Amino acid sequence: MKTRLRFALVTLAAVGLAGPALAQDNLVVNGQFDSGIEGWTLGPASSRWSATDRNGTPGSGSASITNSVRRNDQGLSQCFPTTAGTRVEFGAWALLSEDATEDARAIVVAIQYESEDCTDGAVFYTYSNKARTLGEWAEQNTSITTQHGIRSVRMHLAPYPNVDDLEVTALYDDAYYREVAYGEFVLNPSMASSWYDPLQSGHGVMLHVLDRFRVWMCWFTFDAMGDPSWICALGRSYGMSTTMIFEEAFIMEGGMFPPDFDPDMVNQVPWGRIEIEFTACNEGVMRWTTDVPGYSDGEMPLRRLTSLWDNPCGD
Repeated sequence: MKTRLRFALVTLAAVGLAGPALAQDNLVVNGQFDSGIEGWTLGPASSRWSATDRNGTPGSGSASITNSVRRNDQGLSQCFPTTAGTRVEFGAWALLSEDATEDARAIVVAIQYESEDCTDGAVFYTYSNKARTLGEWAEQNTSITTQHGIRSVRMHLAPYPNVDDLEVTALYDDAYYREVAYGEFVLNPSMASSWYDPLQSGHGVMLHVLDRFRVWMCWFTFDAMGDPSWICALGRSYGMSTTMIFEEAFIMEGGMFPPDFDPDMVNQVPWGRIEIEFTACNEGVMRWTTDVPGYSDGEMPLRRLTSLWDNPCGD
């Protein structure tokens, strides 16, 4: 017990909630555009049916979308009710003409909403913009895990000019939106904890969730000489995973114990990069890279040390 209490620091953390097993059916209505673009919501871009089918199937076709605005929500779209923690795979096949410029893109976008009908509370945007060859069909696809508080997702098919007033036309076919896996975790401020490695009790990590995107951490540890070291960083949580990324971690130097503390003597020294991935409700792994003398690259498992009153983990 004394060993655990050497790092008894209560903080706000982020982990996830358990979710149900999910189906693998394509939820898109008229994703193959057999005879028109019915079932899709039309955006400001010009959209029409084309008889050009990706597979050359007689009687089928595709959606032709022309856009000249640098926004990713201008084309056709569909809204899908969902719940937080749902793993989703979405995409479509797209064709840009051979005379399109290098600035042209044919992308597929997913926007997560807090409302049930994709009208209010748009908070997360994810798009696929993979390499493609002009004049050839290419699949544009990616996946997300819907975040805490999300109740619907709208998928958009939208050519993107990348240059103002550049008109871009793309064909889209075989669109899909599937709930494909078990949604185990959602990075979520309902969890409060400090984290440590039980085999190395005496140093550990505090995590704070500042809002839907920003997270804060401090790692209370030691350098190679055995001197105490605080490694802190402001980072970001990403909707597609259960991982927090801290690109610019730093250490503080030059401070003295009060009353001799002088803020003008304190220096913020760049330290390196930290990544924390949660693998279960009460555990994860932290990985880091650094070029600062007295430290080295590495990783260590993390286990929950504390939880706030009346804020259970959820599993």
